[in-house]
Amino acid sequence: MEVDDSRLVKRVLAGETECFTTLLTRHTTMVRAVIYSMVGADSSADDLAQEAFLRSFKYLGSLSDHGKYGGWLCGITRRVCLDFLRTRRKAMLSLEELAEVGVDLPQPQDATAELKNNVHEAIMNLPEHLGQIVLMRYIDKYSYERMAEILGVSRATVSARLMQARKLLREKLDQRPR
Repeated sequence: MEVDDSRLVKRVLAGETECFTTLLTRHTTMVRAVIYSMVGADSSADDLAQEAFLRSFKYLGSLSDHGKYGGWLCGITRRVCLDFLRTRRKAMLSLEELAEVGVDLPQPQDATAELKNNVHEAIMNLPEHLGQIVLMRYIDKYSYERMAEILGVSRATVSARLMQARKLLREKLDQRPR
C-alpha cells in the first residue's frame, strides 16, 4: 500500500529520514519538469534538482499542510530556477553581442529540428504555470488527477490551464514565419 505524502512528511519530521527517499523518488519527475520548463535542457538541471530537494528537506518543518508537499516542492523548485536564471543572466552575452564578436550560432539542421526548437521556445515563453502543466502532461505523461494532486489545485483547474496553454501555443506557433 502506497503511503501518501502527508504521512511521509510526518515520518521524516519524526526522525525517519529514510522516508525522504520515497518523497524524492515520487517527485523527481515533477521537479525535472519544472526545471525544464524554466531553464530548458541545461547541464545544470541535476544540480538544480538536488538544490530543490535539499531546500525542501531543510525547510520541511515550515510546511503547514503536509499533504501539499508536491505543490510546496514545486514552488521551491521554481525559486531555485529563478535564482539560477538571475545569476546566469549576469554572466551571459546576448545573441547580438555574440554576433558582434563573430561567434557562429548553431543553425537547425532540418525542418524537424526547427519545428522542435519553435515548439520548445513557445513552451518556454508561456506563463510559468502554463508551461509547467504542458510539460507535466506531454513530457511526463501525468494524468489530470496526478497533476492536480502535485499542484494542489482541482482537476478542473488543470483542464482549464491545459486548454489555455494549448490556445496560447497555437497562437504563438501560427505567428511564426513559415
